[in-house]
Order: sequence, then structure tokens, then C-alpha cells
Amino acid sequence: MHRASDVGERRLVDAPAGTVLVYRTGGSLDDAVEVGPGDTLTSGLRPGFALPSAELFA
Repeated sequence: MHRASDVGERRLVDAPAGTVLVYRTGGSLDDAVEVGPGDTLTSGLRPGFALPSAELFA
């Protein structure tokens, strides 16, 4: 992933697995948060944003 950009969060979507890995600026790749089936995708950059993973992969 390109770390030189000024992006606060990156999301890596694995559609076949139904998961999203969320990487936040300042953290290491080991600090990624995995959102899977039954979870809700949220963002520290967008207060109030909440997307159930079931809707993302429907």
C-alpha cells in the first residue's frame, strides 16, 4: 500500500471471503482490523458511518 499519501484509512476488500481489512494511518500492517460476516464496517474518520458487511457483500 502506498503510505506516502495523506489517506487516513485504507480498506482492502476480499469479496470472495466476504471480509474487509481496515488499515489506519500511523498503525502497522499488523494492526489491521478485519471486518467479516456479521460485523459492521465503521470509520474513525466519518463519525456515524456504519455499514453492515451483509449489505456490502449482498
